[in-house]
Amino acid sequence: MPYTIKRDYKHAIEPEEILMDQRSQEGPEANKATLGRLESIIVAGNIKILLILTGLILLALLSRTAYLQIYKNKYYIGLSENNRTRYVLKTAPRGNILDRYGLPLLENQPSYSLVLVPADLPYDLSEVEAILKSISEIFNLDITGLKKEITAQMNSEDIDPILIKTNLDVSEVRIFESEIKDKKGFSVREDISRNYLSGPVFSQVLGYVGKMNSQDIKIHPTYPISETIGKAGLEAVYDQNLRGQSSKQIYEVDAQGKIIHDLGETQAVPGLDLTTTIDKEMQLKLYTAMTESMDNLGITKGAGIIINPKTGEILSLVSFPSYDNNLFIKGGPKEKIDKILNDQAWPLLNRVVSGLYAPGSTIKPLVALAALQEGVISKDRKISDGDGRLIIPNPYHPELPSIFVDNAVHGMVDVFKALAYSCNVYFYEVGGGYGDIKGLGIAKLKEYWQKFYLDKLLGIDLPGEKKGVLPDVEWIKENRKNDPLWRLGDTYNVSIGQGDLSITPLSLISYIAAIANNGVLMKPHLIKKIGVADEESKEEIITNLPVSAENLKAVQEGMRQVVTLGSARSLTTLKIDSAGKTGTPQIQGNKKINALFVGYAPYQNPEIAWLILLEEPKLGSTVAIPVAFQMLSWYEENRWKGN
Repeated sequence: MPYTIKRDYKHAIEPEEILMDQRSQEGPEANKATLGRLESIIVAGNIKILLILTGLILLALLSRTAYLQIYKNKYYIGLSENNRTRYVLKTAPRGNILDRYGLPLLENQPSYSLVLVPADLPYDLSEVEAILKSISEIFNLDITGLKKEITAQMNSEDIDPILIKTNLDVSEVRIFESEIKDKKGFSVREDISRNYLSGPVFSQVLGYVGKMNSQDIKIHPTYPISETIGKAGLEAVYDQNLRGQSSKQIYEVDAQGKIIHDLGETQAVPGLDLTTTIDKEMQLKLYTAMTESMDNLGITKGAGIIINPKTGEILSLVSFPSYDNNLFIKGGPKEKIDKILNDQAWPLLNRVVSGLYAPGSTIKPLVALAALQEGVISKDRKISDGDGRLIIPNPYHPELPSIFVDNAVHGMVDVFKALAYSCNVYFYEVGGGYGDIKGLGIAKLKEYWQKFYLDKLLGIDLPGEKKGVLPDVEWIKENRKNDPLWRLGDTYNVSIGQGDLSITPLSLISYIAAIANNGVLMKPHLIKKIGVADEESKEEIITNLPVSAENLKAVQEGMRQVVTLGSARSLTTLKIDSAGKTGTPQIQGNKKINALFVGYAPYQNPEIAWLILLEEPKLGSTVAIPVAFQMLSWYEENRWKGN
């Protein structure tokens, strides 16, 4: 009969018992199968696998916890701080730059700057584009460039402000504050900006400051990216001294970025002042004299430098065309900045330190000194320049001799007259040899060029200094592939400062200053003092030239006769005695010329050495002499003590 279970809630019946009882009525085989399905032995290997998987999961959880709590601890604390704090950078006053007498070359002025906190940008691209459109219209910014700069910062948690534009107009600030209710990360801060006094006059010396770009950030990772940095000139070279340390006004904010509490301010440290070697009034005079001369000649390119040969102090340095560095501070007008950047005359090039020029006849004092020192010729030996030409026979084509011309017929000349009248034939012969005069030869010429550091950096504290190009046998092989053989004519050409010889105006005036300083080559520099320290920067000797006092005196006398007998006789009308050397190097395949005049004064006790370079005038080197005359006349009246 059927098997039934009496329901008794006093006793619990397991489900297994019900199933087992049901299956027991189906026979022994069914009962055996049921038992096999309801219970089975767990294999020991499965337990190990389960334990290993459990351990791995626990290890992964513990590792992740350790990574987040220990390794990324600072990162997440930073994120937390970013969510609750913001800061306003208060720019420290940048150090002043003064002339040698303490006169300011620039001034700091209160201004406003537009900055952005990336963490406060909206995540919605359409919101970003809307605010950028408004910002670009108010502050006259290029919308494309602004989008490119800002899009890269979207979804960033960085609270460090990014500088967008400096020197805002007050009218722009008023529109921004009144018309844009939700600033979405943008704000205007009080700032300090540079105003360069007589901008174009000093721009090649001072340079300018500007906002940091990606390359600047890599070079200076500790600098706040919302600050400006020196971009050129002394502003760049001495940026770490000038910049100081800005303060931070820190605030606690809510989730919407609104200020809740003022958390205090760090202390600002002003930048250090620089006292330069520049004579402000002399600089203004040189700039004006060169500008007037170039306007009269219808040219736009040139350079000038005045240096103290005894100390290496640079008293004045100008390069033309110049540029107004205030335009880069103000960020425009854009059209004027584009004009500077696209000008084929390269206004941003400092020709004194970065330009390479054939020295022309201004190299002759060095060639004369080398020839005297090596015994190639004595100071009393006279050479005839014949009919004003040096003719070298051509053994293969007698009808086609090589002819090297002079600037005039000079007759019999010694080293003094050769320098006074710039006799080419004399220097052809002592440089390359002719007849019984062996000549220095290219190897010895290059040796003396190098002794005067014409192929080395002099270490001036301005960016962009270039080395001179000193050609020789090996140089020609590498650089004149169509005619790699060094010829006698090449030696003749470089002996008068032509051919492939090219040096910077800085190297040229430094070698002239060394001759004036009795063979002592001083390091050129622009800084006398940093900060308020009593001690001034020490003068540095680069080298004592291995030449005799007698030979130096002979070359000095030859340069003196350039003034008393030669092309610079107009200087004799001044009370101050001087010595000099003119040069008219031919350029662009002898189609054009440059005009050079170098010299020093007073002759017996030099205080200044000068270089005047005028590029591509229609006349020769004499056009540079009036500029030097104006400078010497001013110096005589305003600086010279008459001793």
